[in-house]
Amino acid sequence: LFEQELQTAVNGLTDYHKECFVLRYQEEKSVKEISEIVGCPEGTVKSRLYYSVKKLSNKLKIFH
Repeated sequence: LFEQELQTAVNGLTDYHKECFVLRYQEEKSVKEISEIVGCPEGTVKSRLYYSVKKLSNKLKIFH
């Protein structure tokens, strides 16, 4: 059940947040690698990851 809800929540993210989240937590890329792949600074990647996790945390808090 959690996996289904997680996938639904990830699909609800904006494209750039989703891309960073998938690369980091599903494909296990480093922040530097993600930065090179998406073509933005490492700080931007970190920010996107932070807000992605924050949004997912709010959507999935029933599983806490």
